[in-house]
Amino acid sequence: RCTLVLDDLDKTYVNKVEATFVSNDTKLAKVYNVAFNGTNNQEPVGSYTKTWTNISDGITYEVANFNNNKNGWAYVKCGSSKAAFVASIATKTSLPEAIGKASLTIDSMTKSAVNSIKLIVSSDAAFGETSIIETHALDISKNIKGKVDVTIENPTANAFYKWEFDCKKASSNGVIQVSALSFTEAI
Repeated sequence: RCTLVLDDLDKTYVNKVEATFVSNDTKLAKVYNVAFNGTNNQEPVGSYTKTWTNISDGITYEVANFNNNKNGWAYVKCGSSKAAFVASIATKTSLPEAIGKASLTIDSMTKSAVNSIKLIVSSDAAFGETSIIETHALDISKNIKGKVDVTIENPTANAFYKWEFDCKKASSNGVIQVSALSFTEAI
């Protein structure tokens, strides 16, 4: 495996080109990406208290207590001024590969309105206490912004994954904005 990076050394250009060369027998990790758009979101939702479905890369996700602005946004928001809610994005279809990394892109977060953000890995879609493989809590002591990667300690084939966002009653709606999720196979 060889990576070649062409960067603008004199800083007159704004683009960076990166090419990775691999031999024919090198296994590339399968990546499942979740996109929040009118094609993948199975329902236009204008509330923070509804459960709906997203299908991305052939995987079905149950999205609970997230607003997609009736598919007007390329992201989703959770957290409400009406009450405290736990929002989640969970696989309803198991991922056939053993996943080594889960990524979450948070565009904005009102730290004072968030109790916790967790990634839960389970052997079944119910996420029952006895089926939990591992749980990872993000450090929310500071405002999280950008892509967050979580390394899965026990990669397991055919597992289920749930991002859980525990939000307090807030002074406004949409205290966490999420624009992307991805799950990368362990190789």
